[in-house]
Amino acid sequence: RDETKLKVIPRKGNELRGVFSTRAPSRPNHIDITVVRLISVDKNILTVSGVDMLDGSPLLDIKPAIEHE
Repeated sequence: RDETKLKVIPRKGNELRGVFSTRAPSRPNHIDITVVRLISVDKNILTVSGVDMLDGSPLLDIKPAIEHE
């Protein structure tokens, strides 16, 4: 049975909203955020380690991870 909720009440709200317009953890799209180690760059091919994904999975965004002291 699918338990996906398309309408949720946001943490700082009091009315029902569409799940895609919130930061609800129950969002039905399974987008992952992962910090990886960049091993090499060859033209437009990045080789990384430390990611759990299948070969050919879409990559939506790349951002540098900056450590704060």
